[in-house]
Amino acid sequence: MKKIGIITNRSKDPELIFTNKLIEWMLSHECSPELLPETDDPVVSDGQFDFLICLGGDGTLLKAAGNAAVHGVPLIGINLGNMGYLTDCTKSEALTALEKVLRNEYKLEKRMMINADLSDYGMSDTNPALNEICITKGVHSKMIYLKIWINDEYIDSCRCDGIIVSTPTGSTAYNLSAGGPILKPDGNMIAVTPICSHALYTRPFVISADDSIAIQINDINASDIILLTDGKRVRDLKNEDIIKVTRSKYFTTIIKTNNLGFYDILRQKMLLPNI
Repeated sequence: MKKIGIITNRSKDPELIFTNKLIEWMLSHECSPELLPETDDPVVSDGQFDFLICLGGDGTLLKAAGNAAVHGVPLIGINLGNMGYLTDCTKSEALTALEKVLRNEYKLEKRMMINADLSDYGMSDTNPALNEICITKGVHSKMIYLKIWINDEYIDSCRCDGIIVSTPTGSTAYNLSAGGPILKPDGNMIAVTPICSHALYTRPFVISADDSIAIQINDINASDIILLTDGKRVRDLKNEDIIKVTRSKYFTTIIKTNNLGFYDILRQKMLLPNI
């Protein structure tokens, strides 16, 4: 019997009509489904589930990714929203996709994650990011000064609205909106993208996934600076704080039941010309 956790974006299925339809279907197929509370960090434990179903969009899957990765639980996303770049299928395809999973007709994609270490606060690799780690000014803050090191080698200082450190998976998210490069999801790379830099020469750059990035707040007038992981506010930062970003030891495992490749999805989701 498959033990299946379900995480639903209640804004996309407020009456849980579709969620309950899936639960009834799973019960009729000798599965043991459990609807989890809607929180920013859905909690699962080792051996609790065979896999998680994320009903919503990319944000729903990202909420679950960190905790699921720590406990080795695969995810399948069913898109109830608009973009759904990370999801496997649409609402109308959901039952077909789940039938394939129960028949073991699927593949698993391992997506690298990154971790932010802020030693002054005792942070560790327990909440890895699938998309990005971002240092950004708050709503009412001015531009901030940041220093950047790669593998302890000083790279540059920049005055900007913040910096995005992105995985290949996250390269098509906030990183892309900020002018960063698109990276193939199975690549061992990290993108470092300044946000609205004041210097014209400051551009995004790509480094090895095995490199370490250190970013220091270098602004005595700094206020309202925020550390975000996958869009979630982790901590407020202050002058001279150093955030070290490295590859996480954890991976997000995504269930894929369709045969669409990376470039197929890129064309369909990003509306690129079909040439």
